[in-house]
Amino acid sequence: MKNEDRGTSRKEFLTGTAGVAGVAGVAAAGLTRPAVAARASKPKEIVVVGSKVKEVIREAGLRSDGELVQAVSDKVHEVLGAAIKRCTSNGRSTVRPYDL
Repeated sequence: MKNEDRGTSRKEFLTGTAGVAGVAGVAAAGLTRPAVAARASKPKEIVVVGSKVKEVIREAGLRSDGELVQAVSDKVHEVLGAAIKRCTSNGRSTVRPYDL
């Protein structure tokens, strides 16, 4: 079924690849589409327990946003990255609590 306003298929319309021959065509044309950009910038793996994060928020009498767990996990990645950098710059192979 074609989107009559744009002359594109529903799939092309929803994925943002209308008028371009797939993802390869987007890159070749030098275009940036939200769907392609979203696939390229995958979020990092979640390293926290979501239910525990939400439990802490609930105990404070508050509600949590759906993106909170990912944001907390991203912060943990930042802290760990800095600790890893500090550890290696000190010539060690073991990350210790004081590296945080």
